[in-house]
Amino acid sequence: MIVAKYRKRELVSNYTILTILALTCILPIMLLFFNSIKPQEEFGINPFGFPITIRLANFVDAWIMGEYAQIFLNSSKLVIGTLILNLTVSGLAGFSLAKLYPRGSNAFLVY
Repeated sequence: MIVAKYRKRELVSNYTILTILALTCILPIMLLFFNSIKPQEEFGINPFGFPITIRLANFVDAWIMGEYAQIFLNSSKLVIGTLILNLTVSGLAGFSLAKLYPRGSNAFLVY
């Protein structure tokens, strides 16, 4: 009986701590989302609450003012170039390890 009581108290304290940690992680993300859909005038009225009116044009404004289209294009170019280079080097290295059996290749093949 004492063990069950101790176990229940331990479970309650564990769940309380986990709930506090989960809220610590979730609340800033919710605040970020709520503030992203609020009009600018509403920040002074209700900075931490639910938005009274929803303004989805904030996302379009941020995309244009932050020049995210150019950033996305630059990142895409970088990823495509890196992918082509990585596939070429990896393919050549894989072929040489599989067919030519160079010295020390067993160390790579074991992994």
